Amino acid sequence: MMSRRDGLIPLGDEADDLGNSLLTLIAPSLIMDESLSGILYRLKARSHETPRLPVWRIQRGAFLCVRPHMSFSSLLKLSFVALWLLSLPPAWASQPLVIGDFSLGVDQDGVPVGWELKERSGKADFAVLKDGDVHALCLRSEDASFSFQKPLDIDPREFPVISWKWKVTKLPEGGDFREWRKDDQAAQLFVAFSNANVIVYIWDTTAPQGHMDDAWSPPFISIKAVVVQSGRTETGKWLTETRNAYEDYRELFGKEPPHIAGIRLQINSQHTETSGESFFADVMFKRHRTAEIQAVSYPSGNPQF
Repeated sequence: MMSRRDGLIPLGDEADDLGNSLLTLIAPSLIMDESLSGILYRLKARSHETPRLPVWRIQRGAFLCVRPHMSFSSLLKLSFVALWLLSLPPAWASQPLVIGDFSLGVDQDGVPVGWELKERSGKADFAVLKDGDVHALCLRSEDASFSFQKPLDIDPREFPVISWKWKVTKLPEGGDFREWRKDDQAAQLFVAFSNANVIVYIWDTTAPQGHMDDAWSPPFISIKAVVVQSGRTETGKWLTETRNAYEDYRELFGKEPPHIAGIRLQINSQHTETSGESFFADVMFKRHRTAEIQAVSYPSGNPQF
């Protein structure tokens, strides 16, 4: 994990005017080109005529049909159905926000696209590979410390859950984050917030699973560690982890979290002068199902850890 030398500055188709014909809208949300009140007023004023339906914009979704010669009361009911459809979340609203997809390739230095390599001690030994069906980032440490990081700008209230896959094949002998001189882990996932607070999810050699405590950190930075896995029991196999980073932050820091400013995947074994090996894959943030979709932005500047 982090030593005194480490630092972190956190980081549709548009439908034609179909007039008297059947109008079918396929959409999870309907964006009317005219206000509902204006539509109803004109339909009522022309009740002696065949109503001409407004143009509605299509995105995707459920079926809504308007038939010619409908009574005003039927059109009114249909309008309320449309409003109800507007209130439904889009089907894609629950899709995750993928941060670490290691099938996207590497740059000229072998670094995963979109990530930045940081070497702290010794030489970084890593590879982007396919382990069975899993596209993964493999980290190997021989008395070394290095990491891969990526700047983010994510609202944890919208994307509170972080999920990832990892596998550890070798743990640093004697590693224990509770003691600075033994503070080595084969797998660490840091979530950095914009106010210099950090949560690190770790696979520790010695500290018990579920343990939460302060981790060693440089001045002006507060790092809280969460032991997600411990020891050798689960080594050698892929595990999928899910944490509610929003709730973890509230529990660990006692207040609402600001935006997530960055993420880091790290390995180190320089304190114990041993070695370790781990794999990471499919890092993503997940949102509440009822929330509106929001895209992540990747700041142009590099985060500094």
